[in-house]
Amino acid sequence: LDLSRVQRIDSSGIGELASGLRLAERFGSSMRLLNVDGQVLRILELSQLLPLFQVHGDEDEAIAAFDRASSSTASTVFDES
Repeated sequence: LDLSRVQRIDSSGIGELASGLRLAERFGSSMRLLNVDGQVLRILELSQLLPLFQVHGDEDEAIAAFDRASSSTASTVFDES
C-alpha cells in the first residue's frame, strides 16, 4: 500500500489499515506499506501497529520482498530432500 500521499492519519485510517491487514492475512497474504511519511510512521509506532506491518522505502523494495517471500515458500513446498 503506497502511502506517499498520506501526511497524517487518524483513528479511522488506522482502523482501515488494521482491517486491510486482517483481510490479507485471512486469505494467506500480507500487506506491506511503502513510502510512509515520518508522522504516519510515528502514529503507527504509538498505536503499537508498526510491528504488524512490513514497511518499505519504495515500490521496487516492496516487490523484491514479495518475490523473496514467494521464492522461500516455493522452495519449502517443493523441497524433496
